[in-house]
Amino acid sequence: MFTREPAVAGKFYPYNLRELKIDIRKFLDNADDLAIKGKIRGLICPHAGYSFSGQTAAHAYRQIEEKTYKTVVVIGPSHHAYFNGVSIQPEGYFRTPLGSVEIDKEFIEHLYKKLDFAGYVEEADTVEHSVEVEIPFLQYVLGEFKLVPIVMGNQSMNIVSELASALASLSDDDVLLVASSDLYHGNDYTECKRKVNTAVELIGDFDAEGFHRAATEGGNLACGYGPITTVMLACKGVEANHIVMTGVTNSSDVTGTSAPGRYVVGYSSFVIYKAIEGGKETQKGSAEVKTKKQEGRSVLTKEERETLLAIARRSIENAAKGQSLPRAKTEFPVLKEMKGAFVTIEKNGRLRGCIGYIYPIKPLCETINEMARQAAIADPRFPPLKENELDDIKIEISVLSPLKRIKDIEEIEVGKHGLYIVKGHFSGLLLPQVATNYGWDIETFLEEVSMKAGLPPYAWKNAELYIFEAEVFGEE
Repeated sequence: MFTREPAVAGKFYPYNLRELKIDIRKFLDNADDLAIKGKIRGLICPHAGYSFSGQTAAHAYRQIEEKTYKTVVVIGPSHHAYFNGVSIQPEGYFRTPLGSVEIDKEFIEHLYKKLDFAGYVEEADTVEHSVEVEIPFLQYVLGEFKLVPIVMGNQSMNIVSELASALASLSDDDVLLVASSDLYHGNDYTECKRKVNTAVELIGDFDAEGFHRAATEGGNLACGYGPITTVMLACKGVEANHIVMTGVTNSSDVTGTSAPGRYVVGYSSFVIYKAIEGGKETQKGSAEVKTKKQEGRSVLTKEERETLLAIARRSIENAAKGQSLPRAKTEFPVLKEMKGAFVTIEKNGRLRGCIGYIYPIKPLCETINEMARQAAIADPRFPPLKENELDDIKIEISVLSPLKRIKDIEEIEVGKHGLYIVKGHFSGLLLPQVATNYGWDIETFLEEVSMKAGLPPYAWKNAELYIFEAEVFGEE
């Protein structure tokens, strides 16, 4: 019986069994259980070396830890051979340092019957990492399951649609679909951020066709745009209509190196599920559920606000004293939800630092903890905060709603909305309170956010514009 041996153990992840288990456990321990109320039917995960993308992947895999699936379908792009169709190992085993996983021969036989472009292409399989990198995580969190490893050679919409339809027809609640893909690859950090933003917006909107179109027309959104689109379409086909982003980053941010011209790769992870409310499965669209998940309640309680301000104050004090980042501890569930947020530091009424995450990539308490430190010592507009300045500063926190792209500036309400602009390699953001503080009208607000992005004042007229709301509070 054929066994597919590991090709990238010792390169992309540890070959040593103990080291591999320690690494995976560490990643999972640093990922929160989002307590998703529904049956998870699909994941989208990156496939770089674990030191680069392992944590991003773990944010998704944490959501299925100790859950049960009979069959897992993993779809990755071919990096070494081009062929017109998909390659599927028909039988045998797929081995990693964690052991051998049995190939689901019966499931694959049904796929072969449904797809005239399915077969086995040895040169596309034996050295391919895109599928293999996902398997140790799956073995660790699930234990026993059968595997359907699919390497995609042609990522055209025709192939994607037929494969998605076949998978949907063969899948029940005991089947998990996993799309393996990194995002932007290249030597431009700013372009990476822009491309990643575009990708996660389209995926987060559950716009499978729009994502595939953008990936093929605009290029370099994701190496595995075919697998991502396939899993989204197949999940829709089994009425799993809800999606939540669990993580997004890039290799430069992970390693702390974003020098001009340095190679950078984007990563994101998502969970797709069929929601359950009141014990019944629902068929609502993804946008409603995503908003609920990312926004939570519209107003934090006094105690929750005080907790976040205390986390920020301690983080800033440690940074100014040259101490390490403290742990962000909280007992409030809402502060563990994934939210975007900014931390602003003012000294004697003047800005002293402001940094944040636009997207909900981490639990709110961790975002505040990390961004407070960054605002204190890493805002390029200011020198690092000194210990003797601590008594003179005040902290303000802005918790962001999800971004909403607009086509008409009449949708902007000054005082209610913040603005985010993207044009080419340039992007910039202004919080809602900035316009209020300076008494700007809509046009001035647009001109200022354009200049914040390093663009001419009129650039907003031909740029992507997004609005968002923020819950703003600070120290007295």
